[in-house]
Amino acid sequence: MQTNPFISTQSFRGRAKELRRIINRVSNGGQSVAITGEPRMGKTTLLRYLHDPDRRSELFSDMAPLLFTQYIDAQTLGMSFDQPQFWKIALQPLAEKLKESSQPDLSAAFATCKNEGFGVFGLERVLAQMQALGWRLVILLDEFDNLLNHPVLHQAEFYGGLRSLASRYESLALVTASRQPLEALNETTREYSKLGSPYFNFMTPIVLGALEKKDALQLLDTGNRHFTLEDYEFLYYIAGGHPFFLQSAASALWDAYEDGEVKSLTRWENAARDLHEAARQIIHDIWKNWTPPTRKAVTVIALDTLPKLVTGKEFDLDHLLESFSNYNPEVEELCKRGILIREAKTRTGFRLQSQVMLWWLASELIRVTRPQDNDDLGGWLRQQEWDGIIKGEEKTQLKKALTSLGSMLKTGIESFIKSSAEGFAKGLMGG
Repeated sequence: MQTNPFISTQSFRGRAKELRRIINRVSNGGQSVAITGEPRMGKTTLLRYLHDPDRRSELFSDMAPLLFTQYIDAQTLGMSFDQPQFWKIALQPLAEKLKESSQPDLSAAFATCKNEGFGVFGLERVLAQMQALGWRLVILLDEFDNLLNHPVLHQAEFYGGLRSLASRYESLALVTASRQPLEALNETTREYSKLGSPYFNFMTPIVLGALEKKDALQLLDTGNRHFTLEDYEFLYYIAGGHPFFLQSAASALWDAYEDGEVKSLTRWENAARDLHEAARQIIHDIWKNWTPPTRKAVTVIALDTLPKLVTGKEFDLDHLLESFSNYNPEVEELCKRGILIREAKTRTGFRLQSQVMLWWLASELIRVTRPQDNDDLGGWLRQQEWDGIIKGEEKTQLKKALTSLGSMLKTGIESFIKSSAEGFAKGLMGG
């Protein structure tokens, strides 16, 4: 019996481009970076990789002896957590380094800063001394969005201090990770920066989207002979380039092999079924955090795709397609984030990159269009907050399409997953 190599979802592969951009910026001039991406795209894994002391020389080369990192998860900061506590934790690596190094001026500046409660002026003196020595602190701030709801830290003084210190001193760089893009973060904190520049415009945005196919296949390659080339292609087909989806599907497929299942189609169906179950809560979370226009655009794309996969036919979506171009900004953002991919064969010009996201939306629509729950559809439409962005004709067309989809998939999502596996197998055979 071999250990399932996909049980752990902390593998770090396929992010060479993003890693190179981050390292170049924090190493050369101490520039700050804002990593954004959907849940489970690998943001935390990337920050942890940068924080790994065993990799510091490999990652930062000549700068390694002068650079130290501190990882902070904003989710763990208590409701009463304040600025002095934040900076005490952030500067812990400096405190440790000063125990090993004889730097009396910096040690005195740090002691004074600590005694003064880590105020901005004290922090400036510390950073100035660090800069004179060529030292650099990189704060890896995970789940940065959580600060926007923090009762103490969500204030002008804290954000302004971060911006001022990181902008003025090369000895401090921030690498944040969040779901929301910089534009959304700046919009949320606009009330604190009405007379000045947006707080986060000093940071370089880096979107952590889906893995490119070659990197996705590298993530799945454990160096053994357990999977066939067709297996790799199927895993990418159902999971797209989403790292967590890929590893979840691969783990299920590995177990199917270990269970002795000899039919490849049955193994694929098992892997697809397990992936759908593993991904449900994550996709629900992703959907919930999208804006109403984004949810509408994705629904139209799905309705343009789903019936052709089941029956080869199309829904009448003329009115919805007429307004689809209004959502170009949302669609382009989802393409950057690896949710959508361009597809010339569809009327919208796009499709969902991973099949599992299509399955999730299909199962959601099946649920709200069941005849015995005839009020669920109206409730679901209200939940999407589409009242102000969907016209009368569009709403009529949308309800008709959703109802037709529910009738089309009477046996539920299971038959859809099965047909996806069969369709993939048929494609391999040239059918």
